[in-house]
This record gives sequence, structure tokens and C-alpha cells, in this order.
Amino acid sequence: MITQGEFIRRFRLVEEFVVEQMRLGNLAQAITREAGCCEFGDKFLDSYIKLLADYMGGDKDGWIEWYIWENDMGKQRMEAGYVGKSSRISNPKQLYKLIKQGQERK
Repeated sequence: MITQGEFIRRFRLVEEFVVEQMRLGNLAQAITREAGCCEFGDKFLDSYIKLLADYMGGDKDGWIEWYIWENDMGKQRMEAGYVGKSSRISNPKQLYKLIKQGQERK
């Protein structure tokens, strides 16, 4: 099982990778003038997210991917939760708590 601090440290690597991936995609788009032409690192990122979720004990609801892509790394400050109880998820600490709530629902 992973602690909240460990999760946050490991998740920071995801944040850094996504920023670098976006920079590379923007550069490739500027050169080729085609949007979405760069998928460099997608398989690695998918594998790392799965590994992080497994290390945490599971993320059956896919909150990590939701946080990264739909919630734009928390910038959208979207709400999420269970059984009518939701809260804004805008940082990895809140994401960790959300995943733990999902695990407790088993």
C-alpha cells in the first residue's frame, strides 16, 4: 500500500511528463502544421498510471486518468465523489483521498 506522500511524489512525475509531452506535441504541430500528430510516450504514461494505481491498491473507477485528462491536472477544479457526496478535486492530495474513498466502497 502506498502512503499519501508517496503517491504525491510519484504523481508529480506524471505531471512533469504530461507537460513535456504537451511541449513536444506543440513543437511537432508547429513543424508539421498537423494537430495531434505526436503520441510520443503514450504507452509509457498508460503503463505508469496503471502501475501507480496498482501500487496504491487499485483505481477501479479510473480517477487518475480522469484527473489528468478531463480535470486537466486539477485546473478545471471539477467535483467528484460517491453517493451524493462530492468535492472539488484540484490537487494530488485530494485525488488520493478520492481513490481511497472508492477503495473503501468495496
